[in-house]
Amino acid sequence: MAKRSKAKVNMSQLVRDYQAAHPNASAKEVADAVGAKPSLVYNLRSNEKKKGMSASGRVRKVVRGSVKSNASSDLDAAVEFIEKVGGLSNAARIIESLQRLSESIS
Repeated sequence: MAKRSKAKVNMSQLVRDYQAAHPNASAKEVADAVGAKPSLVYNLRSNEKKKGMSASGRVRKVVRGSVKSNASSDLDAAVEFIEKVGGLSNAARIIESLQRLSESIS
């Protein structure tokens, strides 16, 4: 009589999925949640960083250099935001609204 083959579980994909849903989870938490070894989690995170991906699955820019590069990209993002909302005054109003909303929630 033929044996039934067990459905193989792709543990790496389980780890990636869990990390995407829980980006702040430690390697031990991820490993315990999916039933993997922590070393698998560490290896996957390392490989994702080498490919230019963050552990949470989001694409990140690989910046070589100092903090100036990060400040520059933050400034670029701010300028892009101001352009998208139609100017500095609109951006300021949106930020003020977000601050009031944040204060009312806290």
